[in-house]
Amino acid sequence: MNLELDPDRISPVKTVYPPVKQAEECFTGIYPVDFVLETIIDAGLKWFRTDPNAPLAVFGQLNRPWLRDRYGEKKIAEIEAYIKKYEVRVVQHWSLIAKVTPCISIQLLEANEEESRAGLEDHSRVLDNLGDDNAVLGRESYGYIPVIDNIQIGIHASETPDLAKYIYYLIVYILSAFKTDLQDRGLKLTTFRATDISRINEYLPENVFSRFINFQVYTNAEYKKDDLPIIDKFLGLNIDDTSDSEKENYEIADAGGITLENISPSDVE
Repeated sequence: MNLELDPDRISPVKTVYPPVKQAEECFTGIYPVDFVLETIIDAGLKWFRTDPNAPLAVFGQLNRPWLRDRYGEKKIAEIEAYIKKYEVRVVQHWSLIAKVTPCISIQLLEANEEESRAGLEDHSRVLDNLGDDNAVLGRESYGYIPVIDNIQIGIHASETPDLAKYIYYLIVYILSAFKTDLQDRGLKLTTFRATDISRINEYLPENVFSRFINFQVYTNAEYKKDDLPIIDKFLGLNIDDTSDSEKENYEIADAGGITLENISPSDVE
């Protein structure tokens, strides 16, 4: 009997296991929410200054029929020129506001771990480190920290509240339009609320007008569980971590010197 397979009857499509996914690059640590927001706001400001269609996109409502005659294109061009006239900077510290107005400040307020999103041992995932032949060289385990950060973005302008109002509209548009980009960077925004435009004389000079946008950001930060340092080592402690079951000649002594080696059943009774 000829056991050779007929090559014409062999399916050219072979059933094979897909290649094992290589371990992806993993970024650990608490999310620097303020720095991520700064990059997005900076990008939005550059977009408004360089894209000729940006002012109309942000302030296009002024072209509504009931606003067009009084405001319209003329007011949009005025706002565009007003914002572009000044170098609006993003600052990370309250003390810099008065020095660089007009500016946008970012304040980190109260933060807490989100209990409803925490899980058993806060386990996130396991990643395999693979060789060229897809052989598993090592395995890494990651945990996660679900964090809610309360954020405050301040808009500050000198002399007139109009500029603070215009920048406020722009910032709200940037946060809304770039929300997907923020989510891709690990930040999930909630709804926001804004304060009125006012002076904060106890912190800033009298000629500085401010408006604040308050909202929450949810992040899911990861940490590597396998290579965490042994705290005792850094404290200079030498702790014997050998378990009781591994110790030989383990003795339990009382005040009279009785051990497991010399105790008898009658002694127990």
